Amino acid sequence: MVPQSAILGLVFQLAVSVILPVAGYIFLKKKYKISFRPVLIGILIFFVFANVLGGSFNQFILVTNKTTSQIADQPVLFAIYGGLSAGFFEEMGRFIAFTWLLKLYRERKDGLAYGLGHGGIEALLIGALGSIQMISLAILQNSGKLEKTIAAQNLPPEVLNQLTSALTELTFPLAFMGGLERAAAFFIQIALSLIVLYAVKNKKYIYVLAAILLHALIDFFPALYQAGAMNLYAVEIIIYVIGIGAFLFIRSSFLRD
Repeated sequence: MVPQSAILGLVFQLAVSVILPVAGYIFLKKKYKISFRPVLIGILIFFVFANVLGGSFNQFILVTNKTTSQIADQPVLFAIYGGLSAGFFEEMGRFIAFTWLLKLYRERKDGLAYGLGHGGIEALLIGALGSIQMISLAILQNSGKLEKTIAAQNLPPEVLNQLTSALTELTFPLAFMGGLERAAAFFIQIALSLIVLYAVKNKKYIYVLAAILLHALIDFFPALYQAGAMNLYAVEIIIYVIGIGAFLFIRSSFLRD
């Protein structure tokens, strides 16, 4: 059985993942009269560079190519690679966006709008959809229908075992922390967008490299956890601290109109 408290935590995660982007857009539209174009470009860049290009590259390096796939067996090397890969693809996506696609949108409010799109779609795809999927599976598990559902889809028994294990180990603190992580990631994406915008606007491209390395450092810790080499609670605390720092940076950003 999946505890009701755990499902409640997933509902919290879902709410955060939906409310933050929506409330953020309403706030920026009302206060800064932002254009929707930077928001849309942020959404498209995240999808193309993080999901399509980054995902395909990682598939080749970590799975298809037998020589480089050994990286996945070495936790520290895997974490370094994962961080640099995410940092490179997402920050280069931002760089391309502000250099060519948003030539007429380089004010601070446009950086906020782009970050809203980039971070907002990430929150919806990872946080909201992930929460909905887990809530649905939890309901099936508690009603005794999960096994039949898996069997009807002709999935291997290992899938049922993995899902059952993940669901029974789910607790309210874990699900609640997932919601806080989505909030932290949302503000981190906006802060990184402002850094790259500053680099493009002022032709100080060293800040693009700084954004890549900062992004890599942030993703290094979750990758260590994914590789089984770091405690989840320690990772979450680090992400929360960075998220708070990102929020404060956004409020007092050096990039002013």
